[in-house]
Amino acid sequence: MSKLIEAAEVKKKICLIEKAVSSFFCEKNCDVEEFIKEKAINREKRDLTRTYLIVDEKKFEEDRKIEIIAYFSIAFKTLIIPQTLSNTKIKKIDGFSRGAKESIVYLIGQLARNDKYTSRIITGDEILANAINEIIAIHDEKRINDEYIKFIKFI
Repeated sequence: MSKLIEAAEVKKKICLIEKAVSSFFCEKNCDVEEFIKEKAINREKRDLTRTYLIVDEKKFEEDRKIEIIAYFSIAFKTLIIPQTLSNTKIKKIDGFSRGAKESIVYLIGQLARNDKYTSRIITGDEILANAINEIIAIHDEKRINDEYIKFIKFI
């Protein structure tokens, strides 16, 4: 019975997120709108990216509705290091070896604000700062979080 309850709770969370995602609009950049609506959940399930939602706290507290103000996604990417760089620069990029030919890096793949919100609510720089702070936290703590929703920041 507890597994059924747990599965029902997960399904409820997914439905809430899918509903929130469906009301995200970004006319300036259709790619970021397409990503969150059509690719983000699938890429989460496949552990290819982590998508972080910045949601409207007031709406959530009032009616338990998740309204996405902005979001960003983070992935790992293999960076091919040009061998024309100096050994010092290669070591600085890789962190260990002067002879590294590639290095795993964090990639901020998507970053967007919902058209319903203005830069007075949150600026692009603030969204980017949230993404960078999350990367620093992941790197510093070396943590891996298996929850479906990785991060919700209320503003």
